[in-house]
Amino acid sequence: MCVCVRACKLTGMLVDHLCKADLSIVNTTDPAFIAWRTAMFTLSKCTKTYMKLSGCLSELPDSIKNQSAEEIFAAIFPWLAVVLAAFGPSRIMFGSDWPVCTVGVNDGAWEKWRKVVARMCDMASLTLEEQEMIWSGTARKAYNLDE
Repeated sequence: MCVCVRACKLTGMLVDHLCKADLSIVNTTDPAFIAWRTAMFTLSKCTKTYMKLSGCLSELPDSIKNQSAEEIFAAIFPWLAVVLAAFGPSRIMFGSDWPVCTVGVNDGAWEKWRKVVARMCDMASLTLEEQEMIWSGTARKAYNLDE
């Protein structure tokens, strides 16, 4: 077991912004996407590692940022699918990234991002309990807010 996994099991870790994935990549066979995907599955082996779904709007290429939530979802689906497969709903939390999410995005950035995450939940056929984890339950667990 690597040192980072042992340290993670003791302290826990939160990964923001999909670990700064390069959302301009359009081919999932690109070495950069493969390296990111490998890193996500490696990080997910640490049971106290959580992923925050945030920061994606500001990381998108300008040509995509102001498209509809459906078009943004389609563009970043490969990254969302990896995160969901690697971490599962019990270790993923919604993050609005407000007000940074509004930079370079037309009106309604927060609502657009919420719709993207809701679409991910629908596409994955998540149960109501799993969706609750993403919207708030994982954050309560990761930050020990229920104690």
